[in-house]
Amino acid sequence: MSVSKVSILSIVVCFIVILPTGNAVGGGISGNIDGHHPRHLMIHSDSYIPHSPIEITSNDDFVTQGWPGNGTEVNPYVIEGLDITNVSTCISISDTDVYFEIRECFISAPAQSSYFGISLTRVLHGTIKDCISNLHSNGIYLHESDLCSLTNNTVADNQFGFYLDSSSLCVLINNTANSSSHYGFYLRQSSFCVLTNNTATGNNEIGFWIYLSPSCNLTGCSAMDNEWHGFFVSYSTSCILMNNTAMRNSDFGFFLSYSSSCDLINNTAVNNYQHGFILYYSDSCTITQSSIIDNGWYGICLSESSSCMLTNNTLKNCGLVISGTSRSNWLHVISNTTVNDLPIGYIRSVWDTNIDGRQYSQVILTNCTGVTVENGIFKDVSIGIQLGFCIGCSLTNNTASYNIIGFSLLFSSGCTLMNNTSSENMYGIYLSSGCSGNLIFFNRFFLNIELNAYDNSGPNNWDNGIHGNFWDDFNGTGMYSIAGAAESFDRHPYIYGQPLPTNTTTTTLNDGFEVLLQSIVLGLSLLSIVAIVVVVVLKIRPRVANNIAE
Repeated sequence: MSVSKVSILSIVVCFIVILPTGNAVGGGISGNIDGHHPRHLMIHSDSYIPHSPIEITSNDDFVTQGWPGNGTEVNPYVIEGLDITNVSTCISISDTDVYFEIRECFISAPAQSSYFGISLTRVLHGTIKDCISNLHSNGIYLHESDLCSLTNNTVADNQFGFYLDSSSLCVLINNTANSSSHYGFYLRQSSFCVLTNNTATGNNEIGFWIYLSPSCNLTGCSAMDNEWHGFFVSYSTSCILMNNTAMRNSDFGFFLSYSSSCDLINNTAVNNYQHGFILYYSDSCTITQSSIIDNGWYGICLSESSSCMLTNNTLKNCGLVISGTSRSNWLHVISNTTVNDLPIGYIRSVWDTNIDGRQYSQVILTNCTGVTVENGIFKDVSIGIQLGFCIGCSLTNNTASYNIIGFSLLFSSGCTLMNNTSSENMYGIYLSSGCSGNLIFFNRFFLNIELNAYDNSGPNNWDNGIHGNFWDDFNGTGMYSIAGAAESFDRHPYIYGQPLPTNTTTTTLNDGFEVLLQSIVLGLSLLSIVAIVVVVVLKIRPRVANNIAE
């Protein structure tokens, strides 16, 4: 990554068993990875029969309006092959519990309409398949309608593509939502729904939004080229996202917010502008067997989330980032997860250990004391080294480049950063909340895009009292100001590339304290000698005087 650049159960199980999985390809990438997304053609067929809008408000209306079928599962009422082009709601069915199908209909409007294309309200057993619905407020809208099925439908140029409101135990298979002004697929308070092999492309906000809808299952779905997020799961616990692909979305690929106990399995996040995966206030979630490639900021971000598990994931040119204001937000299980073919060095709750950074793609120290990381080279991994809730740790002789942040400290104190290099990152070094008493000197900062250094807490020491750091934007005069609320300064800065003055030593603050202590001891010793001499002189002086008098 270059910087330039979230019973009923038995029924649901049955639904899952019968769902096709043809689009799932190892990691979730399904065709059209080259640029243009699949889209059902919006062609008006001569085989459609022109028809006026349809309104059905009871079971009896199917009979009185003459629709074929008898409302049973094997012989549902059928509305088929119609062309309804109208600014109002084209097909509205409400308050029914018989089986019916709307199929192979063309639904449109002469101009953008504020009404629904197809609307189902308080119905059971409704099926909509092989329909086209565009230019309405909602292409297909379900309200308080359970056990419904939407299959092989295409909606485009609506405000919302597919909108399920308080509609549970529904199945959506092989549907496509394009160019919605808001969301492609929006589930609100609709639990135990199953979405399989659906596609959301080019929507102005979100591809798939699962909101207040626990225990939903998304499998083999694709969200591409949406202006916000590909998949957004908020306030929805125990959801499963498996074999899905999020690609080229302008914000996040997969975003879980306040959605705990969710499982993300074998998903793919590629070329999303910000993060591939972000878990925000989402505890006890799992991300496993996923492929995360070339996302602009972070590959995986665990923010304010606790007790998550990351296993068997592969990241390329983007890395793992952890943030959170509680120690528990940093305590996870992370194993067999690589960035750029090297394992992530997630070091948790370790004391007094030396870590050779060369074996890791990036290093995250959490809840550690007295750990030293040295000689690492961290490139294209989002953040080279992160410290969270650490005390007295040291970073020495490490290099971080082409990341969002080279070195990051959060709620970490008494740490030392010496002789590291941070270049061509967005930020060279970033000290966030809860960082104090850290010592940063003899480091080299150059060609970082936004800032070489940022200090938001403090007090921290940006020199050891004698030597500071090397800065490519230091003009050679006075102190070097560190950006951030701490208003810190490097009091002894060097111009990057400038050789060190001769006859200098790399004295640290601790060394300085020892020198001062030695000086005090020496001074006290000298004072003691002087005092002894004075006493001796005072005692000898009377004797000498008496001898002279005699």
